[in-house]
Amino acid sequence: VLWLWLQAMSIIKRDPRDILSCGGYYSCIVGSSMISNFLLANGSFDRVLIIIFPHKYQEIVTNKRVLLRIILTVLIISLLMTHFHFSLYYQPELKLSARSCEYYPYARLWIGRIWPIVHSILFAFIPSFIICTCSFIILWNRYHHKMKTVNSTAATRMKTLSLLLVIFSIYSTLTLLPITILQFFSQYFLDDNTNCRKIGMWKMLLYLCCTLMAINYSNKFYINLVTSTQFRQDFLKLVTFKRKNVKNPNNRLIEM
Repeated sequence: VLWLWLQAMSIIKRDPRDILSCGGYYSCIVGSSMISNFLLANGSFDRVLIIIFPHKYQEIVTNKRVLLRIILTVLIISLLMTHFHFSLYYQPELKLSARSCEYYPYARLWIGRIWPIVHSILFAFIPSFIICTCSFIILWNRYHHKMKTVNSTAATRMKTLSLLLVIFSIYSTLTLLPITILQFFSQYFLDDNTNCRKIGMWKMLLYLCCTLMAINYSNKFYINLVTSTQFRQDFLKLVTFKRKNVKNPNNRLIEM
């Protein structure tokens, strides 16, 4: 995305869709976002299992099962993204119009009609629904169950973090769904390349939706840093380890 922005600002001459091909470019962009959504939904579901079944979660949520789900998610979505290689092609003569990637004639129905429905329901709405549902379950659990094993300060902190989790899940859904909904109107805006008004509206809406999506993905690190104690501890260990390694480059990694 940064590469495409630099090319649009004339800082870089070559379009990434020209070098990577339209199929490779959109496979990376759309595929990575779908993998991120599914992994976040998996993590939310595991978090609910840990809270609801605190004494059995070690048997249900094991490292092997989590790793297997991650590998399967990446492999399956990577295979699904191969359809872009057979559906889109790059046309330099369209560089000044609303899009540089054009559909093959046989793929117009799939890319223009069917894929937006499949993508919005299976890969955007369902993961977002799982994330929101799990966050509300955690919030309800924190506020309606007495936690006898923790003190009042820790209980208050858990409630605050669960509320932040709900806010993040709603925020994530509101920033991801607009760009999937916009796909349904692509043919309305782009079928007539001579209508400058429609092309201008399309570009404005597309840039707005891409900005919302970019804000969502760029903020995940900071949200994890604030809400997850384990993530924060691991990050601090990583930073501390790097500082020690810079100061003493010849020291042996005894602690590892």
